[in-house]
Amino acid sequence: PLRRPPTVDGPVRIVTVADFDANPCGGTHVVRTGEIGLIKIVGLEYRGAETRVEFLCGGRALRDYQAKDGMVHRLTALLTVGHWELDQAVERVQAEAKQLRQDLRRAGKRLLRVEANELAEIAQAGPPAVSQPYRVVSRVWERREPGEVRALAQELAQLPGVVALLGSVGERTHLCFARAEGVDLDVAALLQEACGQLGGKGGGRPHLAQGSAPPADVARVVAVLTGLLSS
Repeated sequence: PLRRPPTVDGPVRIVTVADFDANPCGGTHVVRTGEIGLIKIVGLEYRGAETRVEFLCGGRALRDYQAKDGMVHRLTALLTVGHWELDQAVERVQAEAKQLRQDLRRAGKRLLRVEANELAEIAQAGPPAVSQPYRVVSRVWERREPGEVRALAQELAQLPGVVALLGSVGERTHLCFARAEGVDLDVAALLQEACGQLGGKGGGRPHLAQGSAPPADVARVVAVLTGLLSS
């Protein structure tokens, strides 16, 4: 009762597994499965009506077990739990980490709000030859995360009459400009001008824009931002 007839000439071996299967094969075979040793299925991949089985056997299976057993022992030592509690301990660590990330984000937002208020207190008045007065916060940091710079610019834009011209210098020069609602100023145009002077590019809308440029000296970026509203 062969599953598939052989397609080769010459002697072949018929491998039978009880009454379950019978296959012709010309490869190397063991007399009994016990000669193989440990057999462990390590993965199943379902493809429609077919299932691909990934397994290890013999020495490979034993080494895989030893490696994973060692990992379990190291993790239980780190988490000070028994191996039967390991999954629960990992779930607790994940839940605590999630809560800490949420707390950190909330604390970060509060801190940015405080920083924005401090910067607004020392903001410089805009050019006198404008119909609508506004305050300018122009600041450049070294290696500050672009996302944090953007968040700070948005916090500053929540304060009445404030224009934020912020930058960060590192592997790239990142700029983010924002202005408060009601201020008649197109910060996207200012950003284009700054990026042009620094050899970069960017874009946005009149109230919020960001861009990047090749790395530059902090003093150079400060000079560019200062010159934007000098007239």
